[in-house]
Amino acid sequence: MGFPDPASGSDWRAGWTVGVGVEKAFAPNWTAKLEYLHVDLGNGQIFNIAPGVPESVSFRADIVRLGVNYAFGDPVAAAPAKLYTKAPYAKASAMAGNPWSGWYGGVNAGYLDGASTTNTDAVVISNSTTPGTAPAMASGATSQLSSGNGGGLGGAQLGYNTMLSPTFLAGFEADIQGSSLRNGAAATNTTPSPGSRFSFSTAIATSRSLDYIGTIRGRVGAVVTPGMLLYVTGGLAYGGVKSSTSISQIAPGSGEPLTATAGSFSDNRAGYTVGAGAEWLLMSKWSIKGEYLYYDLGSANYGTGSLGFDEGPTNFPGFGVAAAATSTRVHFNGNIVRVGLNYHLN
Repeated sequence: MGFPDPASGSDWRAGWTVGVGVEKAFAPNWTAKLEYLHVDLGNGQIFNIAPGVPESVSFRADIVRLGVNYAFGDPVAAAPAKLYTKAPYAKASAMAGNPWSGWYGGVNAGYLDGASTTNTDAVVISNSTTPGTAPAMASGATSQLSSGNGGGLGGAQLGYNTMLSPTFLAGFEADIQGSSLRNGAAATNTTPSPGSRFSFSTAIATSRSLDYIGTIRGRVGAVVTPGMLLYVTGGLAYGGVKSSTSISQIAPGSGEPLTATAGSFSDNRAGYTVGAGAEWLLMSKWSIKGEYLYYDLGSANYGTGSLGFDEGPTNFPGFGVAAAATSTRVHFNGNIVRVGLNYHLN
């Protein structure tokens, strides 16, 4: 039997992008900016190796960049100061002097977990002279493996708050963390082949990892006491994900050698996150927070090769050869619980 050969392809793609950024003037006509963009050029089936097996390629990227801009024309003159009555001025002063307003930055550490299962699938791509052989092979390579566990994470954050009133605030926060989340699972099974004296023994092993994770989120909160902030948050999540699968199969007593196949997936993914937290002032410029986030970086479906079994005897290509093409479905989502320490620049 001939197995699929490696293939490659290229294409011009169009898609969409979305992102956020901050820009700050540092001199007349000059500004500096920090920007994040998620770019999605869609999925392209630029080659076709095994019919019925997912072979499309996703073209996504996350871009973080710095920029310097020059604005043509005369520098914008500052607007003249407004005169307020005593009551509004007092309210504005109280909001401006609130210890929660302005820029802040800090570090964080915590725990995260991942999805609890990974699924392997298989489809028949060649039937032999014994009709039940290929379906038995595909059935043996189809499984749901429990692989959930957790790991640690740690990194840094930068954010900004503005007071909407003496009690309520809104702002944004960006963070990035390294992750030790690694999990794997293994399973074995035996599948009889109807109409044949053989049974197929299959061993499956999968792994999944999250190398780093970051977020860019909005925050809305309430200062319930002068030293305590409660907030909800949500926005973009991004991270580096990996997954791999290996499958081996043999029919004991058949005289055919063990057949093994494998595949892997690696990508920088973007998704979403939502959560809530509480933050407490330790002193005038330092605060500590506790936070929960749910993150979802989406799912991936990647091919993991083919399994073959030659039942012969025949000299005709395809006759007597049973084959199944395999793939893996994996979801990159989970929960984050962490604590952080912030320094406020106001």
